[in-house]
Amino acid sequence: MKLYIKTNLKSAEITVNNEDNLMNILIREGFAIGADCGGHGKCGKCAVRITPVKDGAPISDKSESVLSCEYVPQDDVFVEFNEDVGSGLLDHKDVSQVTKKHKNANGYGAVLDIGTTTLAMYLVDLSGGESVKAVSELNPQRRYGADVISRIEACMNGKKDELHKIITEKTEEMLQMLCSDFGIEEVTEFYVTGNTTMLHLFLGEDPSGIGVFPFTPVFLDSKSVVGSKLGISAERIITAPCIASYIGGDTVCAAHAVDLSSGNNLLIDIGTNGEMILHTGGKYYSTSTAAGPALEGANITCGCGGILGAVNRVGLENGQVSYTTIGGADPVGICGAGLIDAVAVMLEAEIIDETGAFDDTDNVFQISKNVFVNEKDIREFQLAKSAIASGIKVLIKKSGLTYDTIDKVYIAGGLGFYIDKNSAAMVGLIPEELIGKIEVVGNAAALGAKLALLDENGIKKMNAIVSSSETVELANDPDFTREFVDNMFFM
Repeated sequence: MKLYIKTNLKSAEITVNNEDNLMNILIREGFAIGADCGGHGKCGKCAVRITPVKDGAPISDKSESVLSCEYVPQDDVFVEFNEDVGSGLLDHKDVSQVTKKHKNANGYGAVLDIGTTTLAMYLVDLSGGESVKAVSELNPQRRYGADVISRIEACMNGKKDELHKIITEKTEEMLQMLCSDFGIEEVTEFYVTGNTTMLHLFLGEDPSGIGVFPFTPVFLDSKSVVGSKLGISAERIITAPCIASYIGGDTVCAAHAVDLSSGNNLLIDIGTNGEMILHTGGKYYSTSTAAGPALEGANITCGCGGILGAVNRVGLENGQVSYTTIGGADPVGICGAGLIDAVAVMLEAEIIDETGAFDDTDNVFQISKNVFVNEKDIREFQLAKSAIASGIKVLIKKSGLTYDTIDKVYIAGGLGFYIDKNSAAMVGLIPEELIGKIEVVGNAAALGAKLALLDENGIKKMNAIVSSSETVELANDPDFTREFVDNMFFM
């Protein structure tokens, strides 16, 4: 049978059998379709419009919306949907500690930050330490689920090799995009960072042990491999060291980038795992909170990542809802920064109360014609924000510090780069006492990897962070449990 596919990016005509669901067919053909729940029929993000076809023409009055993960084509059909279009954060704070790797360094190196949602890659001139070109794209592994748990489950179901293949192939594709303008056939060194699961999948190791108690990774230390082993045009590939199963190389790189050891400093990456690391007196305290993917757009009815058309700012002007979108495009959903703003507006306008309940029977906050926040979304948000806020409070307490004795709070990552600090305080995501100490540092993980690339002692310095770090386990911590219950409310 034939599938006639039309998206916002391209059109195609393919011939298939009827042995697989439509989502898997679209993925194999290279289409970017949402699959936040990993294809289990729960998130609704893989919905497409299908229309029966007769004599090569669609029968328009028989169109219907279906979940592609549950739909198995039986006859010729016309398929229409919007592919995700977006990229990750390339910006990061300026630093002065960038040095040449060697006195007479020549050639080019590269850095890759493997995020759960996006990828960011930089081509670096080793002789001067400058990033000469950068590129960012969506992580193709998103088709197996929005978070690391979904991807670990996919590995348990025999998909490990597929997850490894698509990330290494995308890496080589991006590297060639960077190198083509400079006539480079192969970079000298390639530093890769990411959370522990992402680094396992990049190197082809099975992360299944990370997903079940006692949460045991195959490795945590830095690895060095020949690029050709992974099909990547690099003489040598070096991965960042990790602290624990859920405190990865991206956190270590970010701590290195901002020179966290310069005082009583806290670094937070607000995301699915809510990684955070605090330094005081030569020691590091690190933890991660199971915030879930709500702040990355998953589990939110109209949620999406930082893609083109994502609502990223929400406000009230003369009693009317106002918003902006990424790229100024028509709104297609709401990303984490927009969701935080929306909840803050709802609290300020008393649309919801301190428990998160709506003040009327509609239970919906309409932002645009097709984008809204409902009661379920508020509950998902409360779980995520409480996990992060509670983690911050417990980590500071464990270190023996107080809000007053914290010098700086570095907010890293894409979500942190775009959130409004006042909105974050109003909704209780970050304690109000710390708002004035915040410094937004952008993609500090990539910056830390770049510093390691340019400093022959870079990995040694990051290993020192790992060895001086105490992991604070929150799962069975009574302080965290109490804080989590209290922080569910909007105070």
